[in-house]
Amino acid sequence: MALRDETDIGGSILIFTLWILVCLTLISLGFGHRVRLETKATGYTVANTQAFYKAESALYEKAIELIGGGGADGAEAAQNGEVEDDGEEWDVRCEAVAEEGRLNVNLAPEDMIRNLEPIRGGIARAILRKRLGDDLKAGGGDDVTFRLLEELLIVEEIDPEKWYGEKEDEPGMRDLFTVYGDGKIDLNSALPEVIEAIPGIDRRVAADIVAFRAGPDGTLGTNDDYRWKSLQKFKESLELSEDKLAPITKYCKVGSEFYTVTVAASKGGSRATARIAAVIRIGGDDFRVVSWRET
Repeated sequence: MALRDETDIGGSILIFTLWILVCLTLISLGFGHRVRLETKATGYTVANTQAFYKAESALYEKAIELIGGGGADGAEAAQNGEVEDDGEEWDVRCEAVAEEGRLNVNLAPEDMIRNLEPIRGGIARAILRKRLGDDLKAGGGDDVTFRLLEELLIVEEIDPEKWYGEKEDEPGMRDLFTVYGDGKIDLNSALPEVIEAIPGIDRRVAADIVAFRAGPDGTLGTNDDYRWKSLQKFKESLELSEDKLAPITKYCKVGSEFYTVTVAASKGGSRATARIAAVIRIGGDDFRVVSWRET
């Protein structure tokens, strides 16, 4: 009987010991898994931080290029493609868009907004009504300033197709309007649709302006693009009649103070990516960040 009791006790101790070993093993595995996850998360955080600073560096590099007179026509690369840094491969994409190549939704004359081909009719009237103020019907007539371009989406007639462009090669409202600048149109970056909206300027003149700007290869955004340094140089370049030059002199200029610079930086072999979109204002030999958005 005593021998049996000792056997039972020994078996219980063995089972208890095995359970302890199982528990310790599970705890050890769980701890190891957690350490691996935290190590991976830390590495991902570090990679994301590196990506942010890489993107920020490319943005400031582009700003310096713009200060030096390097322009932007739709989208011009500052640093595109793969970059090697301390043995690590990075893919950096950077482009700048001149904001004053667009119509200023707050300052553009009413007839210019009505002339804008993609929004002629109801949308143009709706924008002008909104710009005049919601209390117009009540007799107030206080002007409304669109502080952000996205505020145009409040206008009922503007849907996502109009905002982004109904076709792939067709500019949307986000490409045609801006809230930055003094209201004059930059001839070095304006889209044909924007130039055509100028009173007294027809499609042929707009096409001639864009074609001259595109340079010998006929493609905008390439190294041989032509940029006018003054309105006088513009007048000397194109043989336009006085009745065509008059509205251009009144509503246009060459060069833009405001640019939207967008950058995406990603680390090779990693999902770490940083994206920055900033509006900068160029003044003399310096620049100022007007707005900054990270994703």
